[in-house]
Amino acid sequence: MFKRLIAIFILTLTLVSASPAFAADQTIALRAGFNFISFTVAPTATPASLKQLNPGIDDIYYFNASAGSFVSLSEGALTTFAAGKGYIFKAASQFSVMAAGNELGAVGNINLKTGFNLVGFSKMPETKTGNALMTSYEAIRGIYKWIPASGSFIQIIRNSSGAIEQVDGVDPQMKAGEAYFMNFTSEIQLNYDSDKVLFGTNIIPAAQKAAVPVMTPSAGLYTAAQTVQITCATTGASIYYTTDGSTPSATVGTLYSGAITVSSTKTIKAVAIKSGYTDSDAVNAYYMISTNAGEVLSSVDITAAQTAAKRFMEIYGKGSMGDALTATEITELKALAATDFMLNGINRDTLIQYTSEAPSSPEAEQLVSFQITSQPLYYMSSMNFLAGMAGTMTVRNRTTGALTTRAFDTISQGCAITSDYKNYYSRSLEFEDGPPNLIVRKEADGKWRVAGNGVKAEEIYMTAQYQKDIGASSNNTGYARLWFSVNESSSFPIQSVSVSGGYVTGTLQLEKAQGGTEWRYKQGNTYDVATNPDWSLYPVKAGQQFTFTVNYTDGSQQTFVLNVSTIPAGIRPLDGTVTVSGNTVTLTWEKCPFADFKNYEFWNSISGNSQEFSDINTVSTTLDISGASPGSQIYINVYAKLNGAIQTGYFVSIIKQ
Repeated sequence: MFKRLIAIFILTLTLVSASPAFAADQTIALRAGFNFISFTVAPTATPASLKQLNPGIDDIYYFNASAGSFVSLSEGALTTFAAGKGYIFKAASQFSVMAAGNELGAVGNINLKTGFNLVGFSKMPETKTGNALMTSYEAIRGIYKWIPASGSFIQIIRNSSGAIEQVDGVDPQMKAGEAYFMNFTSEIQLNYDSDKVLFGTNIIPAAQKAAVPVMTPSAGLYTAAQTVQITCATTGASIYYTTDGSTPSATVGTLYSGAITVSSTKTIKAVAIKSGYTDSDAVNAYYMISTNAGEVLSSVDITAAQTAAKRFMEIYGKGSMGDALTATEITELKALAATDFMLNGINRDTLIQYTSEAPSSPEAEQLVSFQITSQPLYYMSSMNFLAGMAGTMTVRNRTTGALTTRAFDTISQGCAITSDYKNYYSRSLEFEDGPPNLIVRKEADGKWRVAGNGVKAEEIYMTAQYQKDIGASSNNTGYARLWFSVNESSSFPIQSVSVSGGYVTGTLQLEKAQGGTEWRYKQGNTYDVATNPDWSLYPVKAGQQFTFTVNYTDGSQQTFVLNVSTIPAGIRPLDGTVTVSGNTVTLTWEKCPFADFKNYEFWNSISGNSQEFSDINTVSTTLDISGASPGSQIYINVYAKLNGAIQTGYFVSIIKQ
């Protein structure tokens, strides 16, 4: 029956992607029916051994393009696996299997035949869609990707006039671990061993590139000397580094042989080099060590600099949270802000206007007090210093009147800033989550003023999100998502945003939301929660460094380096329940079991607003849905937010009866 279906132009095949592997073994998520996969490891398992370990596998097939027919395990014709090929697993139910293997090396040129081929992508070294591949290579007549949720193919074909048509209006992204039926006009070869996906004949790919070095601890602000270690994932690679701003190479810089002590502000640049590989991209890490201000400034200047920063934050915090400033405070703020003030896209004039007018919808909390316990100064240039701050802030809930005191530390939360305001280094996935570090300057009139932070964008951040659907028809679906996001300010429109580093291969281009100001990209993997998936397979790992390059329409450029400081051990989505009684929805969730708890966040599509709970013991809430129309769908999200831009929780959708 299966071969007969294939003969009818493969219009009822079933394809499910395999989760990307990040170790020697590969986890393959199967659904009931046919699943199309490729190995991202060099498999040591055989079809027979894999089926023996996993009785839920009914059969395994391989498509012989030369013969135009299939061979199968059950017929005894399929005895081995190999990387670079596509396979079809028929499963009796939904479950996951672990395929044993070794780290994948070079796959080599893959020979493809005229007509239909089942093409396995064991690697995907660049971001490519089906349309992009067909645009680059005219020999590709069609690409067919199965979508399990709809039970149909996404089809991209070249019509009789040669134009590319997205038959289903969708352009699928090609991914490692997946297999696709592809139709070719002639015999051709495929190679993805370099940093490109190449089709042609007698392909000689570029040499593999050495992995980018990783520095530990990550770049950022520190109050004491740091011992920096540099590692590289490419076995046998040599690391060269510089501290004078020059780009290292085999002939420039120092061969790394042990930890580097950084006792004053400096930039370390490093590159990995290995014979037979192209050199890695150079990586920069800027370590800003707090200044012994007494060696540079008088005690009077130290006090004046710290007072200016503290008083600015008191007034700015009050105004930015929604309380109108008094005339005296407005005058004081004008005197404190330098003429070239810039803070996350807000210049001096906008700052005064922004904080002088009471907003129509103020923040849910208002600032009551701002206590500073530590104010280290970081030397930048001349009489410019970055003022770090640590202490507590007390806020009042505008609805309940409840007071909450929170600790903040801009040293660990904030960013190191180079003196030209072009490069920013954060020790987390967020750029300054909380009160910002402020640049303070002694100007010609002898007064200390605040220059902001020089950032032209409104917000730069990433969010690592672990989530599951707890609805009745969820099919035990879980999601691990990473959001890249940059919000542009009205004063400085953005031309383009790209992201590199971390697990990103090459450069990822963010797209601007239509009609909005957010540039974003969402990457995610889907998991079967019922089989207790290993969420550590999610590609975001502690120690990764992502670089955002933001190009503005005025021709300027700023880069923001964000680091994954930590991923909690055993990370997974939170469990919870949702019950509906009349017009009341009751939600419960488990107490957050992970370290660095920040708050819970509850969002619903009725109001479109979020509600936060800072008490870790708050594990339930209710939602009034009386305002929703009968038959309408209501979406609900519940998250525990952790420091470092990690979120874990659940979502559910319900129908108003």
